[in-house]
Amino acid sequence: MKKTLMILSIFSLINLNAFELNIDMGAGTYYTGMRGKLIYQKEFWKDSTAAIDHEQATSFYLWSNIEIDKRYWPNIRLEYSHINSIGKSFIHINTSSDAINQLIQAIEEKLAPLDITINNKYYDSRLLQETYEAYLYYDYFKQNNIALLSLGIGFRRFDFAYNATLINGLDFTDSGGDTIPVLFLKSHYGLKKESDGSQLSFEVDAKGFYYGQSQLYESAFKIDFLMPYNTSTTLGFEFGYKYSYINIQGEQADTVAGNMKTSGFMVGLVGHFQ
Repeated sequence: MKKTLMILSIFSLINLNAFELNIDMGAGTYYTGMRGKLIYQKEFWKDSTAAIDHEQATSFYLWSNIEIDKRYWPNIRLEYSHINSIGKSFIHINTSSDAINQLIQAIEEKLAPLDITINNKYYDSRLLQETYEAYLYYDYFKQNNIALLSLGIGFRRFDFAYNATLINGLDFTDSGGDTIPVLFLKSHYGLKKESDGSQLSFEVDAKGFYYGQSQLYESAFKIDFLMPYNTSTTLGFEFGYKYSYINIQGEQADTVAGNMKTSGFMVGLVGHFQ
């Protein structure tokens, strides 16, 4: 959240009186789980893996489009998302620590009569992921002051923290993050009802990144409905479906490696200010 406030404070330094701004904002919750594989890259857990299968998640998102009514100036899009998921993970331990190897071996020897092992089993786990995004984009083919197509480029910063308790005193944990460049595409179509000023809009977003063995694919479809609140503000709600897949490998693997897929429905509040 501190990074989000820092980004917003940078834009607050701009003399906004020199521009005519249109600001769209939205916030809501995302009903999703998380599935993928985390490959540990640090310390004595190196090359150990956790195959994550989380059905339950507490999540929310924020986004804002800042449209600057000045020729040749790009528009700005900011996004933040928070997903805290719990479920099961299949843990494979490949540790270079003699102390941990001896501990696991001693425990498994004691549990041998019960045919119980420590390695290569499912354990309760938790994964927290926060994502920060910022894009500069241009609008094309406007209709009723709404861009039918927007293209841009920016970056995504993601941070995560993972934990699975194998036994009391022995946790499989990882944390880290990375920053990657991302291409951004948006297609928006609005239907405005002249009698009461309400507007029904359809939007499709797509994002992509490809470098070496690493990829990001994300798409979202949403519908929003807005009603005029006063002469400069319209308020309403949005709902839709979002799919995201990220795979970080190769040269990025010094900080984090693995892949993660999320998909599910989102619903929230939205507003337009000018």
